[in-house]
Amino acid sequence: MLATIAAAIVLAAVTPTTHLAAAPLTPRVPGEPVPVRNGDYTYTVDIVAGVVHVEAHIRVANEGSVGVGTCFTHFLLPVPNGTVGHRAFDRSLELAVESASATSGATESTLVVRLDDCLSYGRPSALKVTYDIPAGAPRSTAAARIGADYVAFVAWSAGRPGGGSIKIVVPTSLTADSLGSDWTVAAQGTNTVYTKNPVRDPSTYRVLFGARSAAAADVVPVSVDDHRFRLLAAPGDDEWVAHVTGRLADDLAALEQAIGRPWPITGTYTLRETYAPVGLAAANWPTDPDATDVGERLDELGVLYGLAGAWFGSDLFVDQWLAQALARTRAAAAASVQGITADPPTPDSVDAAVQAIVDEIGVEALAEVLGYVERGASAYSFAAPGTDSEPASPPPVDWREFLDLLEQVGGSMRATELLTPFVPEADREWLQLRATARRSYAHLEQRGGDWRPPRGVRHAMAAWAFADAEELIERAIVVLDRRDQLDAALAGSQIDMPDDLREAYEAATDDFAAVAELIGERTSVAPVVVHAEESDQQASGLVAAIGLLGSDAGRQLDTALAAFAIGDVDAARDNAFAAIDATSSATFEGAKRLILTIGSALAALVAALSVRDIVRYLRLRRAGGALA
Repeated sequence: MLATIAAAIVLAAVTPTTHLAAAPLTPRVPGEPVPVRNGDYTYTVDIVAGVVHVEAHIRVANEGSVGVGTCFTHFLLPVPNGTVGHRAFDRSLELAVESASATSGATESTLVVRLDDCLSYGRPSALKVTYDIPAGAPRSTAAARIGADYVAFVAWSAGRPGGGSIKIVVPTSLTADSLGSDWTVAAQGTNTVYTKNPVRDPSTYRVLFGARSAAAADVVPVSVDDHRFRLLAAPGDDEWVAHVTGRLADDLAALEQAIGRPWPITGTYTLRETYAPVGLAAANWPTDPDATDVGERLDELGVLYGLAGAWFGSDLFVDQWLAQALARTRAAAAASVQGITADPPTPDSVDAAVQAIVDEIGVEALAEVLGYVERGASAYSFAAPGTDSEPASPPPVDWREFLDLLEQVGGSMRATELLTPFVPEADREWLQLRATARRSYAHLEQRGGDWRPPRGVRHAMAAWAFADAEELIERAIVVLDRRDQLDAALAGSQIDMPDDLREAYEAATDDFAAVAELIGERTSVAPVVVHAEESDQQASGLVAAIGLLGSDAGRQLDTALAAFAIGDVDAARDNAFAAIDATSSATFEGAKRLILTIGSALAALVAALSVRDIVRYLRLRRAGGALA
C-alpha cells in the first residue's frame, strides 16, 4: 500500500502546468507539483521528548520536461500519519505547509509545501522541511515507539533513483536490530549515526528501524520440535510473547506445507517484535539470516510473515521486490492451510504475478526450484543434488537466475510474461535476447537427444551472455552433425556410440573443434570396425568354426572394438583388418581342413583292412548284405 501511495505521488509530480511560450508565467491555482530531485533525510531520536525529529534537505528543479513554458507552485512529500510540527524553509524564508488528508486505512499522508515564487524553467531550489514523529505504546496508532530501552519507526527519503539518503541518529545506549551492509555506522559524541547513501529507489524504499539497549534483551527461548527460537519483545510487552508462542508451532507447520521445504534454519532463530504499519509487512532489506522482525500487532498473519522471511531472505535472494512477494504469497498460502483468510493480492501487483506462477507450476515444483536456490545450483546444471560441483557457500540468486529456474527446472511457461512488468526497465531488453537464445538452446537440446548441451553453452546461458551462447550453440550443432555421420556409419551394427565422445561434448567449454576431431577420427575407422563385426557374424557354422580353430580372429575383433571405444584409432584399424582377414577365409579354410581330415581317415581305414575283406565287402553291398 505504501508503495502504491508513493507511486501515486511520483505520477502526480510529473505533469506540471504548461503555458504558451508568449504568455506570462502565471500558473493556475493550485498549480502542479515540481518533482523532487534529491532528498537527504536525518532522523534524530529524542528519548526525553518521546519523538523523532525529522529534517529533510530537499532539492527541486524545473528541468522543463514538458516544455520551457512550465511553472511550478509547490512540491509534495510523503509523511507518516500523525506527524506534527510541519515547517518548511527557503533559506531564511518560511514557506506555507499543509498536510493533505490520507485515504482511509493509509499509514502515510502527503505534505504540500508551497513555493514562495513560481519555479520557472531552468531554476533549481534548495529547501528544508522539518517535522516530528510522536511515539505511542505498542499497537497504538502513533507512528513511532520510543523508550529508554527500545526505539522503532519507519524511515525513508525522497527523490529520483539514487538521489536520496537516510541518516538515523540514536543514543549510543541503543543498538540497531539489523541493517544491511549498505548502511554505515559511526560514533558521533553520545550518539550513533546509521547512514544509507544513496537510496536506490526513494519512492519505494522503506526501512523498519528498530534499536534496543542491552537492558531490553529479555530473551524468551521457545522450542518447536527440534527447532530453537528466541523471542525478543519490546520491554514489558508480555502479550506479544504469549501471542507468538501460541502461534509458532502451527504457523511453522503451515509454512512448511505451503512452501514444500522444511524449516531452513539449523541454529537458533530470533523473532524480534517491531513496529510495522499496516500494509508494511516487509522486513528490512538486506535481511538478517539469524533473525527476523515480527510486527507488534496480535493478528493471525504477523508471525507467518516473519517466519516466511527465513526461506526468502537476502542470503538467498538479491532482489527485494521478488523475495518479499514470494514471502508474502507463501505466508498467505500458509494462512489458508489453517483456514485463515488473507487479503488476495492486488491485481497487476508483483504478488499477483508470483501467485499466478505458483498456481501454474504447483508447490512441488516450487520446492524443487527453492532447493536449487538453497544449493546454489544453476538452472542449466546437470550435477546431481549435493555434489561437490555446487558451491559450499552459495551466493544469493537474482531475478534472472530465479526466472531461469522457474522455467528450466519448474517448467513454467508464463514466468517471463508475468514478471516482466516488475523487472527494472533498463534490464528488459535482455529478455528479448534471452527469448531468442532460449529458442536456440531448446533446439540444441532436441537436436542432441541424449547428448546434453555442452558446459560452455550452459554457463553462457546461466550468465545471460546470450551472444556467446548463440555462437557456442552454432559450433555445438556442427559437432552434432559430425556425431550423426558417425551414427550413420555405425547403423545396422551392434557397436554403440563411444561414451567418451558424449562426455567430451558435454564437458566442452569452447574448444568444440577438438571434439569434432575426436568424432571425425572414429568416423574414419568406423567402416572397418563395422566390416570386422559383420565378417565375424558371417563366419558362422561348423565349417567356419573349424576354419577359425587356432585363429586370433575373436581376440583381434574384441581388441578392435575396445580400441574403438577408447579412441585408439590405429589399434582399432589394425586389429579390425586382421580380424577381417581371418574371418573372411574361415569357411574356405574350414572346408579344406574337413577334406584333409576325411581323406586321412579313409586312407587309415583302407590300410587296416585286407584285400580279401574289401572284395567281400563290395560283394555284400551288391547283394544288400552287411559285413560281419
